[in-house]
Amino acid sequence: LKVIDPPFYPASPEKSKRLLILIFSLVAGGAISMGSVMASDLLNTSIKSPSRAREIIGLPVAASLPVLTTPGTKTTIEFAQLVYQSMNLFYQHLRSRQKTSKQPVIVAFFSTQEKEGKSFFLQQLNDYARRMEIHSLFVTPNQEESPLEGKNVCSYDKANAKLFRRKSISEFLESFTIDNPVRDYDYVFLELPAILQNAY
Repeated sequence: LKVIDPPFYPASPEKSKRLLILIFSLVAGGAISMGSVMASDLLNTSIKSPSRAREIIGLPVAASLPVLTTPGTKTTIEFAQLVYQSMNLFYQHLRSRQKTSKQPVIVAFFSTQEKEGKSFFLQQLNDYARRMEIHSLFVTPNQEESPLEGKNVCSYDKANAKLFRRKSISEFLESFTIDNPVRDYDYVFLELPAILQNAY
């Protein structure tokens, strides 16, 4: 073996690149973290605001209720006050959309599954309407354990296929025998049966 050039030591040490590597890793880590958060937010199709709900369903949103914690947890929520304020906002929104005082505002409640809270919400509306003396009619499918009761509540047989062949909600409501005609009420709340469990 023959050595062409003998090795030599540098006259001064080379500068360390640790600081540059540290800065680059911090910038890259921050950019990747922010990018993943932004991407997950953009790809998330869940409904987080009333404007998003309005955009998806194409109908105005009357009210939105916050997620409630269960009793006994650390955060306490004044449930009765929250319900009162929610019902107040709901009726205010309906009043703002009422075109004439002669025609009642008709609101239909429906859901895809059973036990999603329609009857509970209508019960809260009914209690608020009684307390505030708002002339409202509640039309619900007949159920064994209906929380709604009173003179302003009527029920219909959800198995009656002819009932759902009406051309409009007004015609549907006129088929009921109630004390006052529908036009005498300020608001009419119609609860429809769950879509997936009932063919109508």
